[in-house]
This record gives sequence, structure tokens and C-alpha cells, in this order.
Amino acid sequence: RKRKPAKLTRDAAMRLAASLTRGRITDARAVETSTGQAIAAVGTDPVDRTRNLFVIERQGARGAFAVTSRTPLDVEGFRGADWTEETADLDGDGYEEVLCTGTRPRDDRAASRRYVVFVPRTRETYSLHLAPDESRGAHAIRATWSPSTQGWDARLFRHALRQRAFDN
Repeated sequence: RKRKPAKLTRDAAMRLAASLTRGRITDARAVETSTGQAIAAVGTDPVDRTRNLFVIERQGARGAFAVTSRTPLDVEGFRGADWTEETADLDGDGYEEVLCTGTRPRDDRAASRRYVVFVPRTRETYSLHLAPDESRGAHAIRATWSPSTQGWDARLFRHALRQRAFDN
């Protein structure tokens, strides 16, 4: 009978992520998925200096950890931001999703924020980018939703992104 692996601590998640990715890891969390524990880590690619969300899962017969997904957090018009991450069950399925918040991008003249939800179960990513819209007035904000946020199945993630934006 196989023994269930011990729950990873945040420090262990940071060490594993640092050993499996290039560049600097700034945050890492263990998340429960339908296939067991995974690690979600925010890190900087040393080649192009972009921030990414790395997902690291157990692979193969020996169950060694490997990077299984890399989601860009920096996008055109929003680069070099300070990123934080948290985990929460946003859709009530019993498994945690990863919510990343980006603030103070280096290529932005005014305050803008970007929120990214990654769902390990489906490997889907949902995002919202808020930026000042000077064309509409001094206090207007432009909201840009990723195409994945459209549709009925994305409603809970749209709600989570909207709530996070209003909380900040």
C-alpha cells in the first residue's frame, strides 16, 4: 500500500521550485489537486526577465517533481510588476486555485494592476487587467478581461477576479 506523501511546507515548496526552475523564485505555495499535491511558484526568467507562474507536479513512476506548466504573468503593457500569490478554493470544488496579483509594473506611467487565476484541475488561466483610462476622465479605469473569462463555466473566476480588484 502506497503511503501518502507528507504535506509540503511553504519553505519546502520554495526550495523545490528553486531547484527545478531557472532564475529567482519570489513565492511558492503547495496546492492540493485531484492528482495530489502540486507547487505553484512565481519566478523570474533570467533570459528575458519576465515573471511567470510555474506549476510543479509529481511525474512518472517514481513520483519526482517536474515543471508541468509555465504561465506568463508579465504581458505586453504590463511588465516587471511586483507579484504576490495566494491559494483559495474559488469555485467550491474542494481544490485550491492560485490567485496572483501584480502591482507597480515598471513600463506603466500610472498605477495599474493585473490579477491572474490559475486552476490546476483544468489548467485554465483567467485574468483581469485594470489601468487608468485618461480618454474617459481623471478617475476612469479600463478593465481588460482575458477571453477565457467569458462564458458560464468562468463565472466563479470572474467573480473572484472582480472581488480581488475591489478589495485592493
